[in-house]
Amino acid sequence: MIGQTLGHYRIEEELGAGGMGVVYLATDTKLGRPVAIKVLRPEFAQDRDRAVRFDREARVLASINHANIAVIHGLEESGGVAFLVLEYVPGRTLAELLRRGPLPAREAMAAAVQIAEALEAAHERGIIHRDLKPANIKVTDEGKVKVLDFGLAKALEAGPVSMVAETVTKEAEPTVQGVILGTVPYMSPEQACGKPLDTRTDIWSFGCVLYEALTGKRVFKGETTTEILAGILEREPDWEPLERSAVPGNIRQLVKRCLQKEPRARLRSIGDARIELEDTLAGRVSTAETSAIAPPRWRGMLVAALAVIVLGGAGIGIWFWNHMQASTPSPTVRFTIDLPKDRASRPTWNAQLMLSPDGKMLAFSNQPGPATFLRRLDALDARQLTDAPGLAIPVFSPDGRSLILMDPMRMVVNKASLTGGAPLPIAPGDICFRGDWAPDGYYYWTSHYFGPIVRTLVSGGESEPVTELDLGRQERTHRHVQMMPGGKALIFTVSSGGMNSFDDARIDAFTLDTKMRKTLVQGGFSARYSSSGHLVYARGGCLYAVPFDAKRLDVTGPPVKVVTDVFMSTNSGAAHFDVSGGSLAYLAGKAEGGDRTLVWVDRLGNAIPLPLPSRSYSFPRISPDGTQLAFEVEGVNHDLYTYDPSRDVVSKMTTDGMSHAPVWTPDGRRIAFRSWKAGTMTMWWMPADRSSPEERLTTVGERQSLASFSPDGRYALFHQMDLGGGRAAGSGGSATLGTTKAEMHIWVLPMEGDRTPQPFTKTSFMEASARFSSDGKWVAFCTNEPGKPEVFVQPWPGPGPRIQVSSDGGTDPVWSRDGRELFYRSGDKMMVVAVRTAPAFQASKPGVLWEGHYSHGMGSSCGPPGLSESNYDVSSDGQRFLMVKDVSQDAISTRIVVVVNFAEELKRLMAEKNRKPDSGP
Repeated sequence: MIGQTLGHYRIEEELGAGGMGVVYLATDTKLGRPVAIKVLRPEFAQDRDRAVRFDREARVLASINHANIAVIHGLEESGGVAFLVLEYVPGRTLAELLRRGPLPAREAMAAAVQIAEALEAAHERGIIHRDLKPANIKVTDEGKVKVLDFGLAKALEAGPVSMVAETVTKEAEPTVQGVILGTVPYMSPEQACGKPLDTRTDIWSFGCVLYEALTGKRVFKGETTTEILAGILEREPDWEPLERSAVPGNIRQLVKRCLQKEPRARLRSIGDARIELEDTLAGRVSTAETSAIAPPRWRGMLVAALAVIVLGGAGIGIWFWNHMQASTPSPTVRFTIDLPKDRASRPTWNAQLMLSPDGKMLAFSNQPGPATFLRRLDALDARQLTDAPGLAIPVFSPDGRSLILMDPMRMVVNKASLTGGAPLPIAPGDICFRGDWAPDGYYYWTSHYFGPIVRTLVSGGESEPVTELDLGRQERTHRHVQMMPGGKALIFTVSSGGMNSFDDARIDAFTLDTKMRKTLVQGGFSARYSSSGHLVYARGGCLYAVPFDAKRLDVTGPPVKVVTDVFMSTNSGAAHFDVSGGSLAYLAGKAEGGDRTLVWVDRLGNAIPLPLPSRSYSFPRISPDGTQLAFEVEGVNHDLYTYDPSRDVVSKMTTDGMSHAPVWTPDGRRIAFRSWKAGTMTMWWMPADRSSPEERLTTVGERQSLASFSPDGRYALFHQMDLGGGRAAGSGGSATLGTTKAEMHIWVLPMEGDRTPQPFTKTSFMEASARFSSDGKWVAFCTNEPGKPEVFVQPWPGPGPRIQVSSDGGTDPVWSRDGRELFYRSGDKMMVVAVRTAPAFQASKPGVLWEGHYSHGMGSSCGPPGLSESNYDVSSDGQRFLMVKDVSQDAISTRIVVVVNFAEELKRLMAEKNRKPDSGP
C-alpha cells in the first residue's frame, strides 16, 4: 500500500505487522502531521469476528486517555478498507532496544514505571491488554514510553477465552494459529491454558517484560511453541541472570512476585509495582533484599515493628531530636525563576502559576503562545508541557499527577497528564476563571464573566451551579474559588457593581452541605489557604494574611502584610501567587489598576495624548463624521462612554456595568455593543443621543460580539463562539462541549426582516475581527488558518476567494475610509497595505508605518469571545490612529519568586504583629 492514499492519509512506509493488521506510517494531508494507520489484513476483511475485534480495539483506545498509551484519532473506511488512525510515536520499540542487550537498571525501572502507569489506567477502566510485550512498547529518544496495540485488549468478563476463533500474534519465533490469544513467550499460565483472565495476566506479562529489560534475556525460551508453553506451565524461571545483575534487591523480588504461576500468589495490583519502582528511583525505600515487595498489610507490620524497636532503644535520643526540631524551625529559603523577556507575564484574568498540593512542584504559564511549564523545586530547570500547546492557567489535581488547563483561544477547560499525552476537553465556558480540582472529582470554577461558582466532573459532563449571586447586594461574580481541607467548604472572591476595583472586593466562605455563606475578609481578593492556619489574600500589590480556623471558618485575628511587590491586576481581580505545602510562589511586580490614556499617533509614530483622565479605556471608535469618540471603560464594571472633543464633554451611555465594545452605525445615529445583561454575551444597540432605551438586535444565538456594519447599514457582521456539539447561532438548546473544540466564526445579521443570523465563514479555524470595506464589496478578517493569526479578505456577499494580506502575522484589520489602504497590527508594529477593490482585489506588499507599544486589550484578535475587536481606530483622512496606551509600562512580570517553608515565615510575622499590636497594615 506504500504510496496509496486512504481518505486524506498518504501511506509512506510499513512500520510492522501483527496477527490481525498491518501498521503503516502515513501523512495526514489535512493537518500535515504524521499518523500511524492500522489496516485490517485483507484475508480477515470478510471475517466478522475479526472485524468486530478491530472495532473493539478502536473503542477501547477511545475510552482510555493516558500519556503512556498511544491515542486513537479515529476509525475510518476508504474504498472498502477499514483502518484505525492512531497517534504516531517516534522512536524504537523496547524489543529493538533489547537486541543490544539489557538496559541500565535505572533506565529499565524508569521505563517500567511508565508501562505500569499505562496498565494501571487500563485496569482502572476494567480493560486488560492481553498482549503486553517489548514489541508493543515504544520508547522515544527522550525516554517517554507508549504502550501500543490494544488489538487483543478486552473488558473483564466471567466466561472463558475462546480457543477457536483467536490467533497467536506473530513473532520472530515459531507460532501457531487457531489455539490461544496472545504472544507465547509473554503469556501467563492461565492465559496459556485458556482460563478466564483478569488483570493479573497483564502483571505476569509485565514481569516478563521487566525481567527481559533488566537481563536482556527472555524468561522462557524454546525452539518451539510447545517448549515455551511447557516452561510457562511447569518450570521456574532462570533467576540467575537477574541475581547476577546490578538490580536492587527489592526490584528482583518485585519481578519474582509478578512471575508467580498461581494468580492468587501473584502481585495483586500493577499500581503496587509502580509505587515500588517510583520509591526505589526516588531513594525512598531500602533496596536491600529484606525490603522486597510484600502485601501492604505485611509492609505496614514490618514498619510498625521496626518503629517499636527504634523507639524502645532510642527514646531519649528521639525526644532530644524532636525537642531540638521544635526549638529550631526549618529555615525559610527564597529563590527566583527568571522568565525569558519574550515570554513575560502580562495582566490577565487568572493567576498564571500554581504549586502542587505537596508544594514540591510549580506549574506556570506565560505568553505569547501561551505555553505551560513544570519545575520541581529541587530541580535546576523547568520543562515545557509539550503535549499541551496553547494551554495555560494550570490547576493541579489532588494527587499532583495531572493538570486542569485552559484553552484561552477557545475558552475550553482541558485535563492533561503531567507525563504527556493528548489533553482531554472537559467543559466550555464564556470567559473562564480559574478554580480548584477537588478530591470529590469535581472542578469548581467560574464559567462566565458574570456568574456564580459552578462545578463540573473532571471526567466531563454538564456544569451545575454551586453558589448563588446575591442580587440584593449587587453581586456580579464569584471568582477564584478554593476548596478547603476536608472538602466541605469553599472560599472565593465576591465582587459587586458598586466597586471601583477588586481591592474593594470581599472574600466569602460557603459550606456545601448547609449552603451557609459568611464573609471572611472585606477588602481583598484571590484568597489561598495556608496549612499554617492562615488565609493569604491580595490587595494593592501586596499579600496579607489573617489567622484562620478552617474547621469553624472563622478569621481569628487582624490582617498582617506579609509580601510586597506582587504582580496582580486590581482591574481584573487576578493575583499571581499560590500557597501550598508550606511554600509560596508569586510573580514579582506591581499592581496593575488598568490605568490607560487615549492618544493620537500620526503615521510617523508621534503621539499626542487626549485631554482625558487616566482610566481603563478599551475599544475606541471614531464616529462616521469624525466629531465624537465612543469607548469602553473597564474595571469591575464595564460601561460605554462618548466624548465630544469640541466641547470637552464625556457622556456615560450605559449604566448596567455589563456593556462592551461600541460600534457606530454608518449614519452615526446609533451605537451597537455587546452585553452580559441577558445572562450571556448578546448584541444590543441604542440611539447615540439616548433618546430611547437599548434594544437587543437578535434573540437567536448567544456568545456574540458585533464587529462591523455594511456601508448601507443593511447588514452587520458579528463573531460567535460555536461550541462543538452545542448550538450555533440559529439553533436551540444549551451549549455542551460535545466531541469537538469550540470555535469562533463570523456571522451575518440582516438588519431588515426577522434578523435571522447566517454564517459568513464556517471552517475548522478561528475567524474574527471582521470589517466591511468602505465600498461594501469586501470583508477583511483575521484567521489562524495558516497556523498563526493572519489577515485575509473575502468578497461580500461571497462566495469567493480567501486572499491573504499579511505576511508574517497580523491581527485587527481596519480599512481606511477611502478604501485605498488596509491597516493591521503585527505585535507592536502598525502595518499598512495599499489596496484596490475594483474591478478585482489587489494588495501591495505589507509595510511598517510605525512601531510602538500600545494596548491590545486583555487579549488579541482570533481570541476568545469579547476579545476579537481591534483596540484602535483610524481617522477619516487616514493620517492619525486613535490608540490606547498603558500608563504603567512596567505592568509586566519577568520573575517568579519561590519561598520554601513560607509557613514558618507566616508564624514569625504573626508573632511580630502580636508584639506590636499597633502596627497594622
